[in-house]
Amino acid sequence: MRKIIALGIMLLFLGMTISSSTGFNLEKQSIKPMSSGNILYVGGNGTGNYSKIQDAIDNASNGDTVFVYDDSSPYYENVIVDKSIELHGENRDTTVVDGNGSGSVFELNANIVKLHGFTIQRGTYGIRVFSNLNVIRDNKIINIKEDGILLDIKTVYGNESNLNIISENIIMKNGMGITVLGGFPGIAIKGCSNIIRGNTIINNSYGVTIGMAHLNILCGNNISNNKEEGIDIALCLFTIVVRNNITHNGEYGIVLGMAIFTIIRCNNFIENGCDAYFVGMAPPLGRFIKNYWGRPRLLPKIISGEIFTFPEGDSRPWFIFDFRPSRRLYDIGV
Repeated sequence: MRKIIALGIMLLFLGMTISSSTGFNLEKQSIKPMSSGNILYVGGNGTGNYSKIQDAIDNASNGDTVFVYDDSSPYYENVIVDKSIELHGENRDTTVVDGNGSGSVFELNANIVKLHGFTIQRGTYGIRVFSNLNVIRDNKIINIKEDGILLDIKTVYGNESNLNIISENIIMKNGMGITVLGGFPGIAIKGCSNIIRGNTIINNSYGVTIGMAHLNILCGNNISNNKEEGIDIALCLFTIVVRNNITHNGEYGIVLGMAIFTIIRCNNFIENGCDAYFVGMAPPLGRFIKNYWGRPRLLPKIISGEIFTFPEGDSRPWFIFDFRPSRRLYDIGV
C-alpha cells in the first residue's frame, strides 16, 4: 500500500538559534550555553554532577544548559523537557540515551529548546516534539520503532510543533525517519511550518513524511535507501523541496497526495523504484523544476500520476512535466 504524506514551504524563519558570547570552561572541554543561565552537569567526575539527565532538567531553570558527559553513557531514560534549556551531549557518537525499547527517548514540551550531541536509540519515538522554536541538531537517531523525529500535535484543530529547525542529524534504521503532522486542512493552515535541512535520512522504512502541515522547507538532505518512500507529502499547502539527494528508495523517491503549491526544484533523483508520483482530484498545483533525473536529459521529464473523479471515485492516469531537467548531477554536499 502506498503511504502518502506531507512536505511544505516555510516562511518567516530567521534568527532562531540562541547563543551567548560567554564561554564556560569544563574539565574536558568548553561549551557556550544558550543564554547567561547556569550549567548543570550529568555524568563525569565533577562535584555535584547529576547521574540522570531528567534530574538535571528537573532542577534547571529556563535559560540553563544541561551538559551530559559520555563517561556514564548509555543513559537509560525517557527524558521529558518542560523548560527552555539547552541539552548538550559531549560527543554525538558516544553520549548515548537509550529509551529501553519504549516511549519517547526525548519529549519536548517547552518552547525554545536546543538539543544536540546525542545518540538517541531504542524507543517508540526518538524525539517527539509538542512545542515551537526548537533546534534539533547534530544527533544520531537510530533503531527507533516508529518515528525518529516526530513533530506532533496535541489536538487535531491546531498545531503544537511549529517553527522548528531540524538540521545535520543522522537518522537511520527507524520505522519513519522524520514525520511532521498538522491539523485539519484549512484549520491548521497557519501551522506546522518547519525547516528540515542538511540531514542524512537513510535505511528507514520511510524517509520524510508530512501530512496536513503547511509552509515547510526540506533542503540539502540526503534521503536514500529507505525501504518504501523517500518523501511523502499529503494534504499540504506551500511546500518547498530543494537541493536534496533522493536516491535508491525502494518504492518512490517522492509521492504527492493532494499536495497544493509544492515546488520541487534542483534535486537529484537517482535509481528510486519510481522517482516521482502524484495522486489527487486534480494535477498538483506546483512545479517540478530543473531536477536531475538519473542521467542528462535534453527533453522534458514526464512525471506520472493518477486523477480521481468525484463523486465516482474512479481514477485515470495523468502526467505533468519537469520542462527543464538538469543535465548534470547537483553537488548537494551531504
